[in-house]
Amino acid sequence: IPDSPVIAQPDIISDTIPDGLAYSGESYSEKVARIFGAGAGYHKYANSTEAESHQVTISVQVWDFDANGNKVTKTKRFQIHEALAATVQQIFGEIYASGEQFPIKSLGGYCWRGNGSSSEHCLGTAIDINWEENYMCTNSGVALTGSHWSPGSDPYSIPADSAVVRIFAKYGFSWGGTWNSKKDYMHFSYFGT
Repeated sequence: IPDSPVIAQPDIISDTIPDGLAYSGESYSEKVARIFGAGAGYHKYANSTEAESHQVTISVQVWDFDANGNKVTKTKRFQIHEALAATVQQIFGEIYASGEQFPIKSLGGYCWRGNGSSSEHCLGTAIDINWEENYMCTNSGVALTGSHWSPGSDPYSIPADSAVVRIFAKYGFSWGGTWNSKKDYMHFSYFGT
């Protein structure tokens, strides 16, 4: 019996981006056009009604632990800007398919935080993952939101060199773990804020 041909497995974190999705090389003006329309300047939504009219609810498959500590597939639902829905579904598809099987127990996207807020969550262009285990903190480590960031010891903490960080970056999202003014290890944002 002849040997079966070896079928190469695709690199999950390749440079290939499906047509129409956000990507790391997008300029700021291209990002603004994607979210607010051609010719628009960056702005925030005037109120929650305007913002919510641009949000959709998506479902993504993620890894998590069951009550016995076994990795299992779960489905998470959250709201995201309609112009990023396909991109975000692709991101989570690649995270799920990566060999890391990174566990996700909490996931948040769009969240109106008030008319005066500059948070990208008000736009639906930011995503928080496992906020308790990937805290936002001062540069000296004082917790502002969440309780800790302990990659290597807490499986829900996002390692800096993880597939999660690399896949989000591939699609043009920045990670709050690289910010200079503070650290926000849970946070991935399309405009970088």
